[in-house]
Amino acid sequence: RVGLGAAMGAAAAAAVVVLAMVTGGAAMAPASPGFGSLAVGLVVAVLASVRDELFLRGIVLRATRGLLPAWAAIAACGAAAAAGRYGGEGMVDLSLVVAGLRGVALGSVWVRDRGAWMAVGASAAWAWSLQSIVHGGLLDVRFGTEADAGVPGVVVMGVAAVVGLVVTRPRST
Repeated sequence: RVGLGAAMGAAAAAAVVVLAMVTGGAAMAPASPGFGSLAVGLVVAVLASVRDELFLRGIVLRATRGLLPAWAAIAACGAAAAAGRYGGEGMVDLSLVVAGLRGVALGSVWVRDRGAWMAVGASAAWAWSLQSIVHGGLLDVRFGTEADAGVPGVVVMGVAAVVGLVVTRPRST
């Protein structure tokens, strides 16, 4: 389950990078791989993802269980993620939208998987890919704005959030 989540997170991150490059919001620069930064970046991404999944999705979903419909609980995960991003940076920009949509997408993964493992894998792969891998670990991609604070991030996470909500909606018989 962690591996499937990691594949989803890495695919979303790759889509952001490709979309940014296609639209001119990013460009590739020559790079020499830094394997030490990749290793440290992976540890940081995993630890931060475990923290975020437990606090921003797990507690929110547990607190809203039975009180709200699933879609509203998932939306509350998005609101918690955006609030966490705002609390950390104190800026109102597209990064709040990306964080909120990412919270909805990962909340949907929690509900669909009935646990944290797949969401932790997706969150860690997203963070590791957009931080360590594309910022000198393997590649050097220069973004006009940070990858998780621009229009490509909004588009990719918007699609992920919509797909997540559709996949987790109750089935009518």
